[in-house]
Amino acid sequence: MSLESPEQDKLKEQQWQETFRSLDGIVDELGMPIDARIKETVAALKCTGFETSGSCEGHLDRGVKAPWVDVSFLSEERRKLLREQITQSDREEDQRELRRNARMEMLAGVDRLTHFLDDFYRGKQTSFTSRLVLHFAPDSVRLCSQGAEVQDLFPTDQRLQKLEEFQKEMASFTAFLKQNFFS
Repeated sequence: MSLESPEQDKLKEQQWQETFRSLDGIVDELGMPIDARIKETVAALKCTGFETSGSCEGHLDRGVKAPWVDVSFLSEERRKLLREQITQSDREEDQRELRRNARMEMLAGVDRLTHFLDDFYRGKQTSFTSRLVLHFAPDSVRLCSQGAEVQDLFPTDQRLQKLEEFQKEMASFTAFLKQNFFS
């Protein structure tokens, strides 16, 4: 239940609907829209102040076999410049320094997202593989189930079950973010 005024509640609902609808026009490099089972997560992250740069609901036949969302803490311009600098650099030491500097720039946003995860998991029992964690890339972090990295190690008949567990965990975190946004 919201402690805000009915007008503020209405504005938040309007923001939620506008954010959700704005995702309809977004497509990836292959022209594919945001997957239906991750779209609400993307909207919840955006409504709570996080920018996203990629997502997937998880598929067994391609890509990561768990849902994921890339959360960006650098502007698009800064991310593009960073990628160019890393690509153009011949020295591994320079590339490491560029990545280290980008991580420092991202720390405030990562800290905020980590607090949401801490609050979400406080007192919650979750399997090791289903637990949502952050994986660092040079210009973003990927929110993903910890077990995504080992999905291929499970027997084929268990992969679908694990994918569904991972999707359920992401949906639960989405509901938590949405509740936080509306309260």
